[in-house]
Amino acid sequence: MNEPISRRTLLGGSLALAGGALFGRAASAVPGAKRKAPRRVVVWSEGTAPKNVYPNDVNAAIAEGLKPLKNWEVVTASINDADQGLPDSVLSNTDVLIWWGHQRHGDVKDELVDRVVQRVKSGEMGFIATHSAHYSKTLKAILGTPCGWSYYTDDGAKLEVVVKAPTHPIA
Repeated sequence: MNEPISRRTLLGGSLALAGGALFGRAASAVPGAKRKAPRRVVVWSEGTAPKNVYPNDVNAAIAEGLKPLKNWEVVTASINDADQGLPDSVLSNTDVLIWWGHQRHGDVKDELVDRVVQRVKSGEMGFIATHSAHYSKTLKAILGTPCGWSYYTDDGAKLEVVVKAPTHPIA
């Protein structure tokens, strides 16, 4: 697990997560099947953003930017909330989880990490890691890597990004 990460692995893993995050369960839905509406985005934070920059925390700032999306319910959650903001009742109805972390990665309970990883890897939920969330236990568990820049190696690989749904609101 502490082996160097190639650029191809790092970028490929990031794009796979972003793709899942953009479409969540909707990407694997059977055409014509009923889909709950609206879809839900939960913007999670550890609550350590500077108050002079983010008076209502960074998750509120991100959520505010997502509010105009049609057919999406945008909610916030915090490590300081009950069940660290993601009880089963919330997590099981989340299509995309946006994770902001910086200083309290170690405070996130392993049980929560396991539940998030299970939903992401089963294709039930997308995951977007922001800021220093590359050091979070959650992203490390999803990618199966230490996620530190000291493990990165430039292998010279090129990666082509193809937007499959250019009219999607996030694209």
